[in-house]
Amino acid sequence: MDPERASWTRGGEGRGAVVVVRAEGLSWWFWKRSLLRESFDYSLIDRIPGRPNDRKTLLGELNWIFAAVTDTIAWNVLPNDIFQRLFRQDLLVASLFRNFLLAERIMRSANCSPISYPMLPPTHQHRMWDAWDMAAELCLSKLTSLIHDETAEYQPSPFFTEQLIAFEVWLDHGSEQKKPPEQLPIVLRVK
Repeated sequence: MDPERASWTRGGEGRGAVVVVRAEGLSWWFWKRSLLRESFDYSLIDRIPGRPNDRKTLLGELNWIFAAVTDTIAWNVLPNDIFQRLFRQDLLVASLFRNFLLAERIMRSANCSPISYPMLPPTHQHRMWDAWDMAAELCLSKLTSLIHDETAEYQPSPFFTEQLIAFEVWLDHGSEQKKPPEQLPIVLRVK
């Protein structure tokens, strides 16, 4: 990871370092791993249209998918009481821990080991990150036309539809003896 792409601050005497990954650092890290990197203009990342709280825009949908994926990862690996406390009781705390899951993924790829309190199990290799990567690639593949063609309208990602289909398959073929479907938190986010 490019050291210029992360901000490091000292957390106090003996408490360790707190890492804040800036948006451009995330963009750079994702772009370096992207299947689109050969055909994609990296400078467009800073021009993603929309508002984070508007799901009908590219930026809003990426934000919504990111929250769904990180909540799903947390729901799958954390005990229920910790999941509820960190991801459901306070929006600011939930945002902080969603971003910690992402920071862990990025930092582990650079052979760093982030630490949180409470200590969370490793999530950097969870298979839902593949769903995030695919959804982000698909959304970003539309970026050039959205920016350069004023008549282009954003077409929503199939991400939530695909997760609903996976949930329906689990309902058709699952049983009480099997663990709950991985997609449940995502399905609960669909409105």
